[in-house]
Amino acid sequence: MGTPADVAPAHTHTGPDGSGAWWRELVRSGSDAVVALDPRLRCAFVSDAAHRLFGRDGTEMLDASIDQLVPIADGTSVLERIDRLGDQPLSFGVELATARGPVRARVVVRRGEADLPVVLTFLHHEQIGAAAQALGRKVELEHLIERVQHRFIHTVPEEIPDVINWCLAEVGVALGADRAYLLSFDHEHRCETMVHEWAAPGIEPELGIYESVSWDLVPAATERNNSSWVSAVADVSKLGDEWATDREFFERSGLRSILELPVVIDGEPVGGLGFDWITHLAEWTEDDLTLMGMLASSMAQLLGREVAEHELAHRATHDELTGLYNRAGLLDALRGTLASTQHGSNVAVVMMDVDRFKVVNDSLGPAVGDALLRSIGERLRTIVRPGDVIARLGGDEFAVVLVNGPDEPDAESVSDRLRDEMSDPFRFAGRSHMLTVSCGIAVAVDDRITPEELLRRAGAAMFRAKEQGRSRQTTFDDQLEIELAHRLEMDQRLRAALERGEFEVHFQPEHDLATGTIVGAEALLRWRSDGELQAAASFIEVVEQTGLIVEVGRWVLETACAQAVEWLAAQPMERFVVRVNLSARQLDRPALIDEVQAALERSGLPPERLCLEITETALMRNPEVASATLGRLDALGVELAIDDFGTGYSSLAYLKRFPVDVLKIDRTFVMGLPSDAEDTAIVRSVIDLAGALGMTVTAEGIEEADQATALTALGCSRMQGYLFSRPMPAGELTELLAGQFRDSALR
Repeated sequence: MGTPADVAPAHTHTGPDGSGAWWRELVRSGSDAVVALDPRLRCAFVSDAAHRLFGRDGTEMLDASIDQLVPIADGTSVLERIDRLGDQPLSFGVELATARGPVRARVVVRRGEADLPVVLTFLHHEQIGAAAQALGRKVELEHLIERVQHRFIHTVPEEIPDVINWCLAEVGVALGADRAYLLSFDHEHRCETMVHEWAAPGIEPELGIYESVSWDLVPAATERNNSSWVSAVADVSKLGDEWATDREFFERSGLRSILELPVVIDGEPVGGLGFDWITHLAEWTEDDLTLMGMLASSMAQLLGREVAEHELAHRATHDELTGLYNRAGLLDALRGTLASTQHGSNVAVVMMDVDRFKVVNDSLGPAVGDALLRSIGERLRTIVRPGDVIARLGGDEFAVVLVNGPDEPDAESVSDRLRDEMSDPFRFAGRSHMLTVSCGIAVAVDDRITPEELLRRAGAAMFRAKEQGRSRQTTFDDQLEIELAHRLEMDQRLRAALERGEFEVHFQPEHDLATGTIVGAEALLRWRSDGELQAAASFIEVVEQTGLIVEVGRWVLETACAQAVEWLAAQPMERFVVRVNLSARQLDRPALIDEVQAALERSGLPPERLCLEITETALMRNPEVASATLGRLDALGVELAIDDFGTGYSSLAYLKRFPVDVLKIDRTFVMGLPSDAEDTAIVRSVIDLAGALGMTVTAEGIEEADQATALTALGCSRMQGYLFSRPMPAGELTELLAGQFRDSALR
């Protein structure tokens, strides 16, 4: 890790005088069990909750070695883990030595201040709960695989042996295995040799001994390896008769559980990534097997650098999920098609969107959604002609490039056939799924049109088809061009509205039912045109699509901060926070941090009184950029919230990396409460997840008293919606807050 004092902290907690005393006092009396280490990596700060958790007073813990307090079950030390601490937090299980005896817990290690460079937060299992433990394990393993893949990508050839050994040790410990190894296959002599190994303490190494082992000793496993199958044997003693020879070899070797995955390069299994359990039986989940499959694939890329480089080039133009062209690949192919078509031929693009795919994804889960998208890609391959080009543009959008001669069906006929074929049920995982699609068609009738323009027209036609009721198709024509021109006109009107001061900011209060108080207000953009307040749906989309959101968003931020200062000056509200939404376009801009800081400084609003809300979809559009931006916003001291949580698909590993304070449950999950069992389960899971990660939960769109009652029973007390109040001008909320202040004074 290097000298801790030389490492810049990822999160700054110092006050204006640089002392950080205010942060320490806040953490000392908080509910989290926190221990901070000095540059010697000895305990220098212990919160009250940590005293209670360990059952020791300050004199016993201060200046103690962290390894004395926190032994890890696998024999490694916390200090060894801290040595690997980078810019992102570490999370792993530990066994605490407390006055009450050993306690299983999870520790999150982050960077701290200059004089306290390492901060550890402990969550014992009674806090986390069984469901959150499972999620925590998945997050930890995802994060580990992500680190491994990142290191593989940046490994030069001479470092490969050391990196493989490091990887085996890290993953072996994470899985709780007794041995992790890499085998090399010799197809000519039908044998295998162990070329890398990690063994847990007390386990006899086999590297140098396990050489040229005949495949005849393990025929069933060999067949699976050479067929690129995974050998996942949870209990060797329960193997069937077809594994009799393998079982005898495994038991003679003292093995109780085995997980072996083929390492495949150019379609040929060249080795095996394996894990053995000798002292105990293994426990793994489907998620574990999926992640290990990802690891084996990454290992293959590391061992075959030329193949990996080819794969990277392929990924630049192809969709990873379906193997079809992506947008960049489609534009390249379309450019070549337009340049090479002969006179008399028409080039057309049919853009296809799966209707209500979000319902499938939300109700059955992202894994099923991904499987369905793969099935759609496979079906498209079977129904298009050999010369047609297929692409997945992102999400549930696909496109087909058609080159039709004078005697071939026109694009509309082909689109009709595509929609008919797609209406047949998709069957997988034992279930039948009925789908419809909406299509947009754009035809290049001359050689002057660009690939980008042709794709734009097809997309515009597709969106029109969806607006008209879905399960239909629309061809781009002059009328649609007129409508696009109208959208351009709307953009110009909106820009003029900003200059003339026609925009307003209304606020929707956020209520804490446990205390009966208003604890925040969400700032919402409104447009008063010709004296009439326009519906947000009539202009918000245009504001975002045209990029005007950058200027308007900056104005909303400054207006909301200034208004919050007025409210706080009129009456003290310890917990009040003003909430401002950020669009994906704003999040991508490096200038955002300066704009937020400037708004805070001009208004005088304390950073902790501002919460910035970002949708899950916006975060996952570019997770690496989003993570860096949120880290810088977090350093300013503002709150960060994920809005509409659950409507997108974010990796749990990324969620762990984002410095988020609040999860806002989307109204689509609230609508079904309390009668819908699935909505109830989803909301309960979000609340449990937020609690495990130390986040606050707010529910949106509360319209009925039964919904509020159900949410309260599930542990969510912060809510906003029409049941409590519609969005209102600042003056009306000022009166509401003043009344609340008077009522509290009378009490």
